[in-house]
Amino acid sequence: MHIFSLDGTPTLTATTAAGLSNATGGVQPFQLGACQSHAGDFYLILGSLSGAEPALPLGAVSVPLVPDFYTQFTLSQPNSALLPASLGQLDPWGRAYASFQLPPATPASTIGLTFHHAYLVFDQTTLALESASNAVPVTIGP
Repeated sequence: MHIFSLDGTPTLTATTAAGLSNATGGVQPFQLGACQSHAGDFYLILGSLSGAEPALPLGAVSVPLVPDFYTQFTLSQPNSALLPASLGQLDPWGRAYASFQLPPATPASTIGLTFHHAYLVFDQTTLALESASNAVPVTIGP
């Protein structure tokens, strides 16, 4: 599967359906594709429960997430049990793999929530923010 956009913009794809069960839990695997020009660069997956629009401008980069408490959690707790491999380095082809992992028996209050995730790419030398991917949703069902 080709996981890069035609113009080299970082893409985030999910290899499962857009829904997970709060009763049984589940995993939404992610494929990060930032093209070979980003080989070795760092990435950070962030999330939002408030949606993907309007996008958050960070300098010249537009991040397709509405900041909220979940964004703060994903920023302050990288590589948590909920988002393992959410912080790392892109491979020689500019790719990485991560996932959103919903544990079984989550509270009923999660039913109907939609988690959006996107990732940022940082230059490996300067740590400057270079770009952001698209956002991928997952909705929690019963």
